[in-house]
Amino acid sequence: QTSLMSSSSTPSSTQNFLQSKIQRLISQTQLSSDLELSLQYYSQIHDAENVPPVHTLQPHQQDASSASSSTSILNQQTQLHTNLTPTREYMPHKILNTIEMAHLRQFNAFLHSYSPIKSKKEQLTSKLNEMGHILRDLQHEFDKYDEETTEYITVLKELQHKYDRTQMEMNEVQRFLSECQLTQDEVYVLSQGPVSMQKDMPFFEVLKKVHDIRERATRIVTKGVVPGGVQGGILSGDGGDVSAPSTQPPRAWIEVMEEMSMYQDSAYTRLSEWIQDKCRAFLGEEESDNEANLLLIESELNNAIKVLGERPVLLQCCISEIVNARKQSIVQKFISALTGRWRDGGMKAGALEMQAYDSVNYVGDVLAWIHQNIASERELIFSLLDVDAGVARGDSNNTPSDLSTQTPQNHSQLLLDAAYKMLDDISSKLCKQLEQRLEQQVFNPEANLDVQNYFRIAHLCELYSSTIGKLLGEQAALPKLLLRLKATAMEYFFESLDKDAQVLMREGAIQIPNNFAPPAALVESLQRLTDIMNTYSQTVVPESRREEDFSSVLNKVLNPLIDAIQKSATKVNGTPVGQCVFLINCYHAIQSELSHYKFTTRRVESIEADMNQKVEQLLNKQTNQMIESFGFRNKMLALARLQEQDSNDTPQQLSDLISREEMQDFLQAFYQKLFSMGPDGVLDASLLRKISNVKLRNYAISRLVKELSLSYEKIYNAIVSESSGYTNSKELAYHNPQQVNVLLQST
Repeated sequence: QTSLMSSSSTPSSTQNFLQSKIQRLISQTQLSSDLELSLQYYSQIHDAENVPPVHTLQPHQQDASSASSSTSILNQQTQLHTNLTPTREYMPHKILNTIEMAHLRQFNAFLHSYSPIKSKKEQLTSKLNEMGHILRDLQHEFDKYDEETTEYITVLKELQHKYDRTQMEMNEVQRFLSECQLTQDEVYVLSQGPVSMQKDMPFFEVLKKVHDIRERATRIVTKGVVPGGVQGGILSGDGGDVSAPSTQPPRAWIEVMEEMSMYQDSAYTRLSEWIQDKCRAFLGEEESDNEANLLLIESELNNAIKVLGERPVLLQCCISEIVNARKQSIVQKFISALTGRWRDGGMKAGALEMQAYDSVNYVGDVLAWIHQNIASERELIFSLLDVDAGVARGDSNNTPSDLSTQTPQNHSQLLLDAAYKMLDDISSKLCKQLEQRLEQQVFNPEANLDVQNYFRIAHLCELYSSTIGKLLGEQAALPKLLLRLKATAMEYFFESLDKDAQVLMREGAIQIPNNFAPPAALVESLQRLTDIMNTYSQTVVPESRREEDFSSVLNKVLNPLIDAIQKSATKVNGTPVGQCVFLINCYHAIQSELSHYKFTTRRVESIEADMNQKVEQLLNKQTNQMIESFGFRNKMLALARLQEQDSNDTPQQLSDLISREEMQDFLQAFYQKLFSMGPDGVLDASLLRKISNVKLRNYAISRLVKELSLSYEKIYNAIVSESSGYTNSKELAYHNPQQVNVLLQST
C-alpha cells in the first residue's frame, strides 16, 4: 500500500504505466479471469482518487495565503483512506505477486530454451578458430606464389621486348628490300625502256620511285635517323646492338643514295633527249588533224617538263628546243593563214590576203589571228611549264636569264618569268613578217588610203598592243612593234589631213550654195571627222585622257577647215548679212557633229562662242540696215538731240526739228509698207530665214521685231506728247505701239 500510495503521487503517469505493464503481462502469461477482475477493480479505485495523500505533496505546491483551502483538501484525503475496505488493501499486493510470478516463469522458460543455443555457439566458435588458422596458412602460400609470378612476368616482358625489336628489324629489312631497291624490270625501264606515260611503259612511275628513295635516303643520312623508330640494328650498321643507338650515317642508306643518284642522272639525260625529240615532232603533229595524238604529246611533255625541273640545266636546254619548235610552227601557220597554202601544197579556204583590198579589215583580221594564236601559245606554254596564269609576274629587271640559278623559294616565280620569256621569243618571230606585210599593204604611198582608214588602223594597232601586251607583257617585242606601227599610221593620217587642208585652201574649192547651207566640202570633211570620232570613242584610251589626247586631231582637222570657210565667206554674193548667215550655218553644222562626244566639249564651247558672236553681228547689221531703210535713223537722232539740249538754251520741240509734213510722210510710208508688204517685207527677213538652226533663226527674227518695235514706240511717244509741238498728234500717228508690235510678231 505504501508503494502504491507513493506511486499515486503522479496519478495520471502512474496509472498509464501500470495499465500498460499489466496489459503486456496479461497478453504474455494469459492471466486468469480473477486477475483481470482485480485489475478492473483497482482501476476503479484509483480513478476515485482525485487528490494524492498528504505526504506526497511538495512544499512548493502549498499556498500559505490560502490556509482554508489546504485544510479542506487534507480532510478529504483522510476521509477517503478511512473509508477504504480491506479488499482495497489486499488487491494491489496480489496483483504484484502475480506479475512477479509471471516474470519468473518467463525467465525460466528462456533459460531452458537458451541452453542448446549456447552449446551450438561454442561449437561454431571452435570451428571458426580452426578456419582462421587455415586462412593464415593460405595467405602465406599466396604471397610466396605472387613473388614468383612477378619474376616470371618481368622475364616475359623482356622477352616480348626483344621479340618486338627483332620483328621490327625484320620488317625494316623487308621494307628496305622492297622499297629501296629496284627490280630488274624497273632498271630496264629507266635505262633502255621507252619514255612514255602509258601503263605498259611506266618510265615516269619508276623515275618517281627513284626520286622518292633518294629523298628518303638523303634525309636519313643527313639526320642520322632510320625510319620506323629503329635507331640501331642492321640498317644502321652497328652490328645489331639494339641497346646502343647509332650516331653515324647508316651505311646501307648511303649506298642507296649513291645508287639512286646514278639512276637519276641517267634517266634525266634520257628524258631531256626525249623531250627535245618530241618538240621536233610536235610541229608536224600540231598541223595535222590527229588532235587526240596532239593532246597525248602535250600531256606527256607537260609531265616530262615537270619532272625535269630537278635538273635546271637540262630543263633550260629543253625550253630552248621548245621555243625553236614553236617559232617555226607559228611562222608557218601565219604564212599559211595569209596565203591559204599548207606546207604540202594544199590550199586553205579564207586566206587573209584575200581581204587585202580593204586595208582596215585586212589589218584587223591579221591582228585578230595573231592575238588568237598568241593566246593559244600562252595557254600551251603555261600548261607545259605547269604555271598558274593568275600569279603576278615578278620584276622583269630581276628575272634571271635561265633556270640554272633557281632555288626552291623562287622556283614558281622563275618558271613564270621563263614562260613569259618563251612567249616573247616565240612571238618575236612574227614581228618581221607582220611589219613587212603592213608596209606592203598599208604603209605604201601607192596605197592611197582614206584619211579615216589610217586613223582606224592606228587605233587597231593600239588596241591589239594593249590586249596582246596583257598576254605577253608590255615589254615584249610584239606589243612594242604594234605601238610603232600605230605611230607610223598616225604619221600617214596627219599627212593626209595636211593634203586635204591644202585642197580646201585652193581657189574655188568651196562652193557656197544659194541658200547659204554648209557646202559639200564641209559636209564631206565632217563625215570623215565623224568616222574618226566614232573610231576614237571605241579605243582603250581612258576617259579622263581622251579630250586632251584627241585635241591634236581636232585642231588638225578643224582649223584648216574653218580657215577655208571664213576665206570663202568673203566671196558671198550679197550683203554682209549673207556672209554671217553662211558662217552661222557652217558653225552650227560643226557644232552638231562634235556635240555627240564627251571628248570634244571644250572645242564645242569654242565654236558655240564664235557662232553666237556671228549672230550678234548679223543682228546689228540687219537692224541698222532696216532702220536706215525706213528713215528711223533721222528721227532717232532728232530725239537724241532733244534729250541732250542744254537747259540754258532756247527749248526746242520735235516739230522744230521735223516738220509735220515730213513726219506725216514718214509714218504714212511706214504704215503702207507694214500693211501692204507685211512683216516680212518690213523686216527683210528673207536672209534670216536661211539660218539652218530653227532656234537661232527664231531668235534673230524676234530680236529684229523687238528692235523695230522699240524704235517705233520711242517715236510714237515723242509725237503724242504735249511738248512735241504737233497739233492733233493722234491723227498723225494713228497706230499705237501695241498694234504695230502685234503686226510685226505675226511673221
